[in-house]
Amino acid sequence: MKGKVNNPRGRTLGIEPVVTWGFAFKPDDRADEDLFDLPIPLGRPDLSGSGHPSWTYRSYFQAVERELSRDGFAIIKEILRRKKGRRTRPEAVKALRIIAEKHGNFYHPARVEVLAGEETFRFVLNAALTDWGRVLLPQEVRTLTHLERKYPYPYLPRVYNAPVTPLFPSPPAPDPKGALVYFLAEWFDGFHEFHWSLAPQKGQRRLRLWDGGQGARFLTKVEEEKVFAQGTKILTCYYDPRTYEQIYPWHHGAGDFVARIEGQKVEVRLISARKYGPLIEPGEADPVEALFFFFLNLSLRMRLDRLDGTGETIWADDHSLTATWQGFLEALETKVEAGEITSSFLKGFLKEGARLSLKELEERFSQLLDSYDPQAPDLPVIRENLRAHVQGVRGLFLKGKADKI
Repeated sequence: MKGKVNNPRGRTLGIEPVVTWGFAFKPDDRADEDLFDLPIPLGRPDLSGSGHPSWTYRSYFQAVERELSRDGFAIIKEILRRKKGRRTRPEAVKALRIIAEKHGNFYHPARVEVLAGEETFRFVLNAALTDWGRVLLPQEVRTLTHLERKYPYPYLPRVYNAPVTPLFPSPPAPDPKGALVYFLAEWFDGFHEFHWSLAPQKGQRRLRLWDGGQGARFLTKVEEEKVFAQGTKILTCYYDPRTYEQIYPWHHGAGDFVARIEGQKVEVRLISARKYGPLIEPGEADPVEALFFFFLNLSLRMRLDRLDGTGETIWADDHSLTATWQGFLEALETKVEAGEITSSFLKGFLKEGARLSLKELEERFSQLLDSYDPQAPDLPVIRENLRAHVQGVRGLFLKGKADKI
């Protein structure tokens, strides 16, 4: 999806900066001006003309522009101060670009690019326009803020600003359901969404990185393995082995993970953390059992995606499971080094997992699936592939015990 910021309605507020609007997801060659008066879609990009009853792209851009330019661009200057560690002179902010990135079930994010002095800075404005989005957004702000304080990891976006006053279209919408609430957070430069797609050669499924600048490209098998390993490592790093708290829910189909690939280097980030809490209460299981169910759930979820992000449910190939295991163990080693768990706990965990027979492991997975929403569209795909998956997981525990003990 090629980003374009060529809004002919760019204008100067006072003397400067110049503010422009644009789209990162335009599916055709229509001019930006032809899209501004379309209603904001309530899901994935839909430029058919159906969407939000109160908000158009124009009113969305206008509201964001008014908010960011308020009090002499005070919000932006405060963010730049935090990023740069020093004050930004009023005249330093020269230009502002507001780029509608995509439209999900919860948020309608915009990338904000600020030209300050000779440098360009980027951050994201996550906007919620639906009832469910407005419920989730403050919860996510609390979760991201809490995890930034709790852990030293760089895998989640930092929250810069989270105002409590909602925005409205101009003129204001009569219905309070038209309110826009938002927060500003770190933008991961060079990172892009990825999903399974059909490669031109023999229709093979491959992970495809949606690089708007260089064009979408298919990943190699080695790159795919690194993506899965790092995604698993991130989620496991944020797992608390004492309270059993974890980041949940998440889904590859929602674009919750992004990746940056430069040469042989692959980096992954998690851009959303909607909740952080235990799926098993501490009194219901001991730490080994809780970690065991954490991995079983992770092993299933990591294999699920939607074709091209919006299509049918996809079950990833076996190499993704092996990579998931590698990332899981790497994160546990990190927890040993940090003093969150002991090496004897890790060995005991691997020994306990390897002790289970195939039938016992199948029973554990069955217990796990009983906790899933029976109407979840992923569930039939999981059940169809479960037998082979259980065998694969058992093999990993047997190998893990042999390697570590």
